[in-house]
Amino acid sequence: MSPPHLTHTFTLRVQAGPSSSSLHFPPSQPNPTRHITPVIGGFLHGIPGTRAAGLTATLLPGGSDWVLRDDTKNILHLDVRTQARTSSGQGVYIQYTGHLVLDEATERFMRRDEGAGSTAFGGHEWWITPHFEIGDPEYEWVQRGVFFGRGRFHLEGEFRGVEYEIFEVRN
Repeated sequence: MSPPHLTHTFTLRVQAGPSSSSLHFPPSQPNPTRHITPVIGGFLHGIPGTRAAGLTATLLPGGSDWVLRDDTKNILHLDVRTQARTSSGQGVYIQYTGHLVLDEATERFMRRDEGAGSTAFGGHEWWITPHFEIGDPEYEWVQRGVFFGRGRFHLEGEFRGVEYEIFEVRN
């Protein structure tokens, strides 16, 4: 029997609101610091040549990123919940958890330092496990799928956010 294989199925891009719109809760020792930042836009795109080809959804305002920052372990624990609308008008609920190890490039991007730009996939220890609910019967398989992703920071014009390569795990 062969091991499961991975297929790059989606690209997920998430734009968070400005830092002024975030809530920051100071740590109560020994707990991590909580940061809640609204999601204001982005997209979910199926990769051409996969069974997700043709799926295009625009992220809508109203979701948030509930991050726990643990400076004792130098890690961000991610918990993101947001929603999108497909090009055919169907709703998509996207929820993912994961972690990001805080490195120098991460800290520069998060501080919005001069010269802090996009980073490469695989340049960080940054993993997520997304789950999807989708109203379109053509993509019902997405709700049963097992996915994981790796992240990077993405800066393009006015867009400042994160981008994920989402892989489907299949037999």
